[in-house]
Amino acid sequence: MLQVYDLHKSYGPADPVITGISFVIDKGEMVFLSGPSGAGKSTLIRMLYLEEKPTSGKIKLGPFDLNNMAKRNIPLLRRHVGVVFQDFRLIPDRTAAENVALALEVIGERRGEIRKKTEDILRLVGILRKKDLYPDQLSGGEAQRAALARAVVTEPLVILADEPTGNLDEKNSVELFDLFKKINIRGSSILIATHEVDMARKYGRRILHLENGTLREELR
Repeated sequence: MLQVYDLHKSYGPADPVITGISFVIDKGEMVFLSGPSGAGKSTLIRMLYLEEKPTSGKIKLGPFDLNNMAKRNIPLLRRHVGVVFQDFRLIPDRTAAENVALALEVIGERRGEIRKKTEDILRLVGILRKKDLYPDQLSGGEAQRAALARAVVTEPLVILADEPTGNLDEKNSVELFDLFKKINIRGSSILIATHEVDMARKYGRRILHLENGTLREELR
């Protein structure tokens, strides 16, 4: 599903961020990426959907070879990758439902299916009653649920989450991880970057620890 081999990222000779890491995530796995601030977690996540390019190494995501991908094909790749950000990144002048529906509109889904799938996923994440509210009318936990719904509604090959609980309190963090687990059980492959190691150990079988540019794995 997701294969990373000998990946390096440097912003200059004296500024290596990631040094020769390799890992594989199979279909249906939920894997956590932990490490201190500045360890390179966000950089790695960005490389997995080509927001940034690696200095060297190989990345394959399903049928996509990211190393040989033409710039014009990057939007096609991103249709198959759901991303959840720490700061939500909802469109402020669209309602929660419209933010989710946009992901389906981009891939050309029919109008009736857009409405059905949007309501189904908002019901799954527990905010169907808030579907007509705008982002600034939602609490932080509700906004992140809307962002998660947008990321998964297209049934992507993999869901990437970059510190998704960074702006949430403990209660909302636990509820969000519960939702990730529920979505994973439905068959989605998920990689979650987080500084909450205890939470990762509670929810994940595999934890990839990134520190000083290198990776080690913890199995439960």
